[in-house]
Amino acid sequence: MVPTEHTLRLVGVAASDGIAIGPAFHLRPQRLHVQRREVVDVAGEIVRLGDARRSARAELEALQAYVATTVSVAEAEIFEAHLVFLDDPTLFDDVEAYCRAQRCNVEAALVAIFDGYKAVLLDSDDELFRARADDLEDIKRRLLRTLGGEHDGSALPAEPCVILADDLLPSTAVQLDRSRLLGFGLATGGPTSHVAILARGLGLPAVVGLGDGLAAVPDGATLVLDAGAGMLLVDPPEETLQAYQVRVAVDRERRALERAAARHAARTRDGTTIAVLANLSSLAEAEEAIACGAEGVGLLRTELLFMDRATAPGEDEQLTLYRQIADVLDGRPLVIRTLDIGGDKPVPYLRQPPEQNPALGVRGVRLGRSEPELLRAQVRAIWRIGPGRPVKVMFPMVTSLEEVRWLRSLVAEVGAELRERGTPTLDRLDVGVMVEVPALAMLADHVARLVDFMSIGTNDLTQYALAVDRTNAAVSGIGDALHPAVLRLIAQTVRGARAGGAEISVCGELAGSPLGVPLLVGLGVETLSMSPSLIPAAKMAIRELALTQARAVAEHALSLATADEVRHYLELSARSRS
Repeated sequence: MVPTEHTLRLVGVAASDGIAIGPAFHLRPQRLHVQRREVVDVAGEIVRLGDARRSARAELEALQAYVATTVSVAEAEIFEAHLVFLDDPTLFDDVEAYCRAQRCNVEAALVAIFDGYKAVLLDSDDELFRARADDLEDIKRRLLRTLGGEHDGSALPAEPCVILADDLLPSTAVQLDRSRLLGFGLATGGPTSHVAILARGLGLPAVVGLGDGLAAVPDGATLVLDAGAGMLLVDPPEETLQAYQVRVAVDRERRALERAAARHAARTRDGTTIAVLANLSSLAEAEEAIACGAEGVGLLRTELLFMDRATAPGEDEQLTLYRQIADVLDGRPLVIRTLDIGGDKPVPYLRQPPEQNPALGVRGVRLGRSEPELLRAQVRAIWRIGPGRPVKVMFPMVTSLEEVRWLRSLVAEVGAELRERGTPTLDRLDVGVMVEVPALAMLADHVARLVDFMSIGTNDLTQYALAVDRTNAAVSGIGDALHPAVLRLIAQTVRGARAGGAEISVCGELAGSPLGVPLLVGLGVETLSMSPSLIPAAKMAIRELALTQARAVAEHALSLATADEVRHYLELSARSRS
């Protein structure tokens, strides 16, 4: 849609698709006013800094847990970058050194050092480095607030509005009242920024990089934020406004149809049923998943139950949550993943030593083997959910057949012990593994003979296949699940699972993406598990797909050499089907 020549039109970069129509509101965080003071007790300033870091960590972990339960666990991982900065010894050694050398208050030292690092990031040619400057600014402001130097000034008007800002820090964005948000228009930033990722998770339109002209847009002006076109229109003429309102109404109607149809099974045009399940972390998400049409839970993450506390949750506490979720599902299948935690997410009661490469260290099943009673207590809680409920247990970070055999033995032993004591248990407990490590994908045919089901976690499989730490901003952009190497590992896993007689599903981010659904169906995956909000659209996409067509798409995608080629091909295929 082309605006008239008299319409103020700002062009940026699409960050989260959709259209928002509403009044403008400039969000202007309170300015920093840090006064530099000469101090006598420098050691006392260093103590204040340590206290502020500990308080900031507690705030961030609480915020991460909040985002995981109200948005999704994937979006909560954004705050891992903040925690990495907060724990960076070089960064804070520099702050302490500045404080000592200048004999100044720690607030002034923080501003000087953090702004210096931020300038280096912003000067980089790499967009991912520039995007991380926001995270550094967020940590700086959080520390200054903790030290008493700044207060947040981010109140919204009563009516829903389109938020305009020079930039928006992730922790500010996620804590805004969602009922008053229509979309985001930012002067700076890029599509890989954490605010852009949050906007997509929240389902809000967002355009970034709109430039300095955004400051001239008056509060209250009528805006059309066309995120798909990367465009912001200010006070457009009535005919343009009406045309966009029609588009919004059509989109709303399409979403309503998707939501209504989501109650029914998803079958391809040639009659193949694809099961669509939900990934979740909490009881509230389980209720939302059913409302969105989930046919069960393909991945219940249990980490939140174990974090932000001084002791591990007891067996009865775990049982209560698992049983509540099973009751909400009302006979639908529930796959519970055991604790996937390690050196990158330390908890005080485990006393794990720091690891240089926590993604390659003691996490998942490796932690279970080093802390067997922790794992046995979780498996006991799962068995005790009781008869008549279709519950399965799934183990993360499995790398060998030896581990699979040990896990099957542990599950059988725990069940036998409970029955000997007369404790009511599940009628049966199917055992499955996450396929996240390339070694397991390449042994899928052997693994499938030892388990009841396998679930491909495309996020970690991509990380390990491409040697990319997805929490490292400098390289995370390389980690593309559409990389042909990752697709070939998925295809090999599907073939192996079928050869060995195990059920196969995908529960990583690719399962819910518009390009991923036809590709995975074509590769032979018959169960997809995703964030609840993605389920209605995924089911509609399946119904519009022919299995024969999907197989041809997958076969050609496997023949391509780069992720960009795969993405371009899948986008062309999607347009040809629409």
